[in-house]
Formats: sequence, C-alpha cells, structure tokens
Amino acid sequence: MQFECRVVGHELVTKKDEKLLKVKLRGVGFQDLKVEVFVAESERSEFPLGITAWLNFSVQQTLAFEKGSKAK
Repeated sequence: MQFECRVVGHELVTKKDEKLLKVKLRGVGFQDLKVEVFVAESERSEFPLGITAWLNFSVQQTLAFEKGSKAK
C-alpha cells in the first residue's frame, strides 16, 4: 500500500548519543495517519515543511489469531 503524506514538522532529538532529526508526516487522504521518521540532522534540507512524501507500507509478517480467546 502507498500513502501520500505531507511533512508537517521537525524536531531535533538525541538517541544513543547521536543527534537526529525527527520528521513528522501526516496523511493527505487519511488525516488519522501520522508518521515519524528519524534521519540524520544533515538531511533536514531534503524534508522541507509542506513537501509531499509517499509512504510505502507492506506487511512482512502475518500473525495468527486464536478463535475464542479473550483479552485479559
């Protein structure tokens, strides 16, 4: 599946002593779709605010559900 998103924000974060840029995306067709991507701080210019990005999503694993099981 492919989703169209827009870059709506940036945030500088530190993870394991490394400075990263958190790029915040929001779905164009699906307003409930929110995505956060971590990239190198030096790549900030590649993700300007308002730019359209395409998110490719595919399920790599299937989960087996048991019939009749209840969550505790």
